[in-house]
Amino acid sequence: MVMMMMMMMMMMMMIMMMMMMMMMMMMMMMMMMMKMMMMMMMMMKMTYEDNVGGFSCDAKNFSVTEDMLQSFTDLGYFLVRGLLSLQEVSKIKQAVENDRYLQHAFWTDNPDTGERECRKVMWRHPGSDVTGMLVRSEKVAGTCEKVNSIFLNLQ
Repeated sequence: MVMMMMMMMMMMMMIMMMMMMMMMMMMMMMMMMMKMMMMMMMMMKMTYEDNVGGFSCDAKNFSVTEDMLQSFTDLGYFLVRGLLSLQEVSKIKQAVENDRYLQHAFWTDNPDTGERECRKVMWRHPGSDVTGMLVRSEKVAGTCEKVNSIFLNLQ
């Protein structure tokens, strides 16, 4: 009886450990997705002279290349110009500029201009709107999965 209880406790501990590992993996994926989203937002502000780690693609036919993965290994990032179509960028911009998104924002005063600006917006999970669909898309989630596999191999 005691042996059986000990075995059950060990099994429960193993299950809990597995669940914790799965949660950690999910958190890492979410962090990678957020990093990709931030990179895409930064990419919108960059000029074509800023080409370090930069790549171009057709928004309809995107796939991660070995050069992109090598850039991630070397620099910790890669930028993909043209990843999103103008229509996709417009929809995301419209959704992000909505006041509902800025409810959870971290605001600060810009020392140069004196204006208040949004420094960071955080979400716990992707929603069912345009931004959630974007992070679950093959272009973003598939890319994160490939980059994450390299990231895990580096550790």
